[in-house]
Amino acid sequence: MAKRNNPRTDPDSIDTHVVRSRPSGRQIGAGILIVVLLVFIASNSDSTEISMLGASLTMPLWVVLAGTALVGFGIGMMMGSRRAKAKYRRN
Repeated sequence: MAKRNNPRTDPDSIDTHVVRSRPSGRQIGAGILIVVLLVFIASNSDSTEISMLGASLTMPLWVVLAGTALVGFGIGMMMGSRRAKAKYRRN
């Protein structure tokens, strides 16, 4: 019986061809929005008072903006995964 080469360990069978792809329009748009968001957050460093449910506290505005952006990102990720699951079920 002939010995079979394992492609993971045999250096002669490793494919060295690199496939390069361009970023999609959605990825470029997301990158631009992230840069704009970071510039906006960095330029708003004053302290502000936040009132919610009867409680109020003072914190830098950039912390509030960054927290809001992270919550929005998290919601977007959850909704995106929900949409992907629904699309998977349809197919």
